[in-house]
Amino acid sequence: HTRAVSHKHMSCFRAMESQSMPRRRVSQDNSIDVAKISDRLSIISKPQILVIASVLEDSFGRCGPAPRIASQLLAALAKRKRPDIAETVLQWMNSVNVETNLYHYNVLMHAYAATSKWVDALKLLGEMAQCRIETDVITFNAAISSCKEEGSWYTAMQLFYSMAQRTLKSYVITLNSVINACAKGGTWERALHFFGFMMRRLLQLDSITFGAAIASCKDSGEWEKAMQLLADMLQIGVGASAVILNTAISTCEKGGNWEQALQFFSVMTQNKVVPNAATFDAVLKACEKAGEWENALHLFIAMAEDRRSTPLDDRPCGVLGLNTYTRMIACCGKSNQWKQALKLFGTMQQTHWLRPDVVSCGAVIDACEKCGQWANALWLFLELQERHGLKPNVIICSAAVSACEKAGEWAQALQLFADTCAKH
Repeated sequence: HTRAVSHKHMSCFRAMESQSMPRRRVSQDNSIDVAKISDRLSIISKPQILVIASVLEDSFGRCGPAPRIASQLLAALAKRKRPDIAETVLQWMNSVNVETNLYHYNVLMHAYAATSKWVDALKLLGEMAQCRIETDVITFNAAISSCKEEGSWYTAMQLFYSMAQRTLKSYVITLNSVINACAKGGTWERALHFFGFMMRRLLQLDSITFGAAIASCKDSGEWEKAMQLLADMLQIGVGASAVILNTAISTCEKGGNWEQALQFFSVMTQNKVVPNAATFDAVLKACEKAGEWENALHLFIAMAEDRRSTPLDDRPCGVLGLNTYTRMIACCGKSNQWKQALKLFGTMQQTHWLRPDVVSCGAVIDACEKCGQWANALWLFLELQERHGLKPNVIICSAAVSACEKAGEWAQALQLFADTCAKH
């Protein structure tokens, strides 16, 4: 949304002017239903000052709410993730000379943090300075937490340095937010710099700290850094969650180190951390990239027998999902193991809780195409449509035609191409 500049300056002027003149008497009625007022405000699609002012004046009169009731209203709007409405309410309060304080602004700042609106958080900091509202650690923590989007890591750093200049003490939650912002921005060096700063300050590192630091290594594939961080984490007694270990495994996958990915999976079982679908997908993906289909298959079988696995949807624990089957079929296809890919596809069809989709069918057709198994590719192509009622996409059609072409079955390829064109 775009803030009305003229109105903002008017609000700031009135807020400063109010320091030298008495506040208006405000509504102190304890019977006011804040939730009901919040409901009325939340359904407003665009925060227009006149519309919102009408609702507020109807609820509180022109005197406005008491500071305590105003805090409850702003918190209710923040909970509904409507910081735009909360901001306009705060502007209206200033315009009618109702007392506004640091707590009101911090509530709005937390609303921006919850919705990752870091640009608006910066604007609010500027408005607080203009209105002479003193900021505190809570203000900056919330502002830094709003920097979750890619490209906002530099802002998070600047806010942290601004805290230091104001001699505001930074806490673990502050630095965790900075590390997280750097991780999301893909700047692992910066993230680890602040991690080192925390260690030198002897701050108590928690799972959020290590999780954010390890996540910063993921996109760049810095698996060695992730491995060291995980070792440090276990050494000081911080428990490793499935999310953190999944991130470490994904880091190895991106770094092309399938062996270390399997090692991290072993760490998970040794520390009695229950794996989930994301765990298996990351390990299988690492093996697929390296062509390690046998290791992937061993893990796949272990997964099928593992009853500790986190359940997905309405399936029982230990039951493999469609994505896992598809990943394993693709892994076999990449290593030219078309027979194993067909076997996996057949097993998948026999399960009552799984229904093949275009992606899984495409993976097994691609496996057959790579090995020149045109008859199987053609059968799967027809199976996709006749048995499962799925519409093949361009990639699947191309793979089926290519399988026929490689085997010299040009008549089949031509017929398949003509049938596909007719149906589309």
